[in-house]
Formats: sequence, C-alpha cells, structure tokens
Amino acid sequence: MLIIALTFGSSLYGQKNGSQSIGLDSPVHYSADDSIVADIPNQIVRLYGDANVTYDDIILDAELIEIDLNNNEVSAHYGLDSLGNPVGKPVFTQGGEEIRCESIKYNFDTKQGYITEVRTEQGDGYIHMAESKIHPNEEIHLKDGKYTTCDAEKPHYHFQLSKAMIIPEKRIITGPVYMKILNVPLPIAAPFAFLPNSETRKHGIIIPEFALAGRFGSGLKDLGYYIPLNDNWETFIYGTLFTTGNWGLRNETNYYKRYKYRGNLTFGYERFNGYFYEEIKSDNYTVRWNHNQDAKAHPSVKFNSDINFISNNPQNS
Repeated sequence: MLIIALTFGSSLYGQKNGSQSIGLDSPVHYSADDSIVADIPNQIVRLYGDANVTYDDIILDAELIEIDLNNNEVSAHYGLDSLGNPVGKPVFTQGGEEIRCESIKYNFDTKQGYITEVRTEQGDGYIHMAESKIHPNEEIHLKDGKYTTCDAEKPHYHFQLSKAMIIPEKRIITGPVYMKILNVPLPIAAPFAFLPNSETRKHGIIIPEFALAGRFGSGLKDLGYYIPLNDNWETFIYGTLFTTGNWGLRNETNYYKRYKYRGNLTFGYERFNGYFYEEIKSDNYTVRWNHNQDAKAHPSVKFNSDINFISNNPQNS
C-alpha cells in the first residue's frame, strides 16, 4: 500500500498527500488537490485533480495519476473541463528534462516508460512525437515525429522524422528526414541527420528560419551546418533559398584566444533575381573581417580591424 498508516479496507477519500517507499530505493511522495482513492484489493491508488508524484529525480504532474503498487508502475492522463477541453496534460520531468504529453506509463523498477503525443523542448528546437519510449539510460526512442524551431502547438514548419533517438545533453539522431511547410512536403530530404542537443560544441544541422509570405516569396533562410574546428575556432555554413529564385551561400568562422584576441570572418555569395514584380538580376559577394585584440595582449601595441566589402554586379536580363 502507498500509505504506511493505511489499514486494509480503509479509504483515502479526502486525503491530499503522503509518501511510501513501496520497495524502492527512495520514497515516493504524492499529492492531489481533489482526492486520493485506494483500490485495496487491486493495489491501485488513484490521484485526482492537479496530482503530483515525485520519486528520486522524477517528477510527474497530471490531472489524473494512477499508481500500480503490484508492478511499481505509474500512469498519468489528462482530464476534461465542463466544455470538454483537455486540462492537466501530463508533464514528466527527469534530471531537468521536461516532457509534455497526452499519456504516460512509467515503471520505477525497470526505469522504462511509454509515452503518447509528446512535446519536448530540445536545445533551440522542439520535438513532437506520436509515440516514444524512455529507456533505463534515459535515452528516448520515438517514431512519427517532428523537429522544429516553431513554438506553436501545431508548428507551421518542421522536419518530419520517421524515427529518431534523443540522447539527453548530447545529440538527436534521426532516420530518414524531410521538410514540411504548412504540412506541404518540400524536396529537401536526407537519409539521416545529427542534431546537436548540448551546451558543449558538437557537429550538427542548424535549423533554418522560414519566410512564408515575404517579398521574395516563401523560402528557407540560413539552413546550415556547424563544425567546431578546435578549442579556438568554429565555422558555420549557411544556405538560403526562396521561391522567386533568390539563393545564397555563406560561411562564418569565429576565432578566439583568451586574453589575446577574438574575431569573425564571413564570406558570402548571393544570386539575386529581384522580387516577384522585378526582373533585375545581380551577383552579390560579401567579405567581412572583424578582429579585436584584447587590452591585456600587449602593453603598447594594439591591432583591430573592421572590413566590410559588399559587391553588387547587375546583369542584363
């Protein structure tokens, strides 16, 4: 039983909180705003109304939580308000990693869980998953998912993931992936992808910005790839493409040495075909170099630079 003081045949109606170790390494703490009901014969405890279960570094919040004492399992679901709208969708937090979902079942013994309709923030983006599993090493395996930088409940654009694996604080590895804008597939795909998911520097794809109705039409801005060269150098490669035919490539490299200097090098090329209503064409080249010497680098000599060159070479139609 969940409550040590509970005697056989008694009820937990009206009780708001409690704790019990239920044979685990750490005690399980629980609470509910409405009521807690114990099904003694089946060894099940149900928490109603803004329910919470905490075990070790795991926190589970939901409108309804059910604890199976025989199997050391916990499951959570949302409720419905008077208008039939969902309220109190489950929020599962482990080691600072937060997952919002429609339903979840988690086993405290095996440390495995099954989740449906998941939404979680990973680095600078969001992952939506139809189905996923939590493994004992805290990896999350999913299928039928989306990766996006759009924070809307139904994202305006995303990468469609057939399957993927999230390694917390390290990376996201996907199977076949392709891009969608407003649920329309684009001819941009890859057999797999590595997405950085860490404060430390890792190779990985940079999610682009999306222009849905700009003066250049719809397009992708700064779809890129990040490469950490060493402890002092890093480089970014970006590509941009619009439906009007405008496109560009850009390489940005940052360098830094503590107490010595820091700087940035940028090389870019842009094929400009005008707006929808123009026929002007041009090739634009960009070269930028910004260098700043640290004040502590040399007592009497200081060198800084700020070069910004942009060419504009119009072409006849």
